[in-house]
Amino acid sequence: MIVWRITSQAKIGRTRELVELTKSMQAAFPDPNAVRICVSHPAGAPTYNVVTDIEFESLAALEQWLGEWFADADSRALFQKMEALQEPGGHSTLWNLVQ
Repeated sequence: MIVWRITSQAKIGRTRELVELTKSMQAAFPDPNAVRICVSHPAGAPTYNVVTDIEFESLAALEQWLGEWFADADSRALFQKMEALQEPGGHSTLWNLVQ
């Protein structure tokens, strides 16, 4: 099992919108129940971070899903909306799920 962790920094005042947009995309993931969305705590640092963990059966499954998702015009439009809510930067990492 692979976990794709995407970390984004929302523009000031746009965290809630970024979370809602991410939630709206959840049904498009292979297992909508295997998605976690977290936001940074106001007392912590860094601020305005949104972290999304998405589980995939394998790296091949992630690669296939990405190809299909970015081939869809509606998905690309959602991605552009997401980009408008974020500061430049952010990162993603892949993890092997142990338990």
